[in-house]
Amino acid sequence: MNPFMLRELVESKLSGTTPCFRHCSEAASLKFLQDEKFLIGAYVCPSGYVSRLVMYGEGGESNPSYLKEIVKKHGSGLIDIQDGDIRVATRHPWDLGAPGGVDLLKETYWTQSYRRSKSEDPKRISLFLCSHCSKLFTGPLDSAGPMCAECSASKS
Repeated sequence: MNPFMLRELVESKLSGTTPCFRHCSEAASLKFLQDEKFLIGAYVCPSGYVSRLVMYGEGGESNPSYLKEIVKKHGSGLIDIQDGDIRVATRHPWDLGAPGGVDLLKETYWTQSYRRSKSEDPKRISLFLCSHCSKLFTGPLDSAGPMCAECSASKS
């Protein structure tokens, strides 16, 4: 399956909204990130908070260490992430309305609210997606705006 077909499959079958976990009462929707190796999506609320990062791989393809590195890199080393924080789910043909018995894709995912610290501190560092440039950035959980520092500065 080419990358375009994979994205089309995810958009048509897996891109609904979900509650924004432990941040607000708004719905989080799927936004795709720029990545050269994998199709990666972020479930993001209107404030830019990333509830979940999901990396999609065809068939049995899964790379938890790659997703962990993305969180580490964009979390600027401020977000503690361990191997056990990354989970893998299999989407079977019947999940996606497809015939056949071969698993169609793997979802390797990280859910921000599953962090072991269980800190309820409204100032704890969290991962956000900029609404202007679509880059991941960190900020306090109670951040007021969905833009990274560079985009906020350029809008001023």
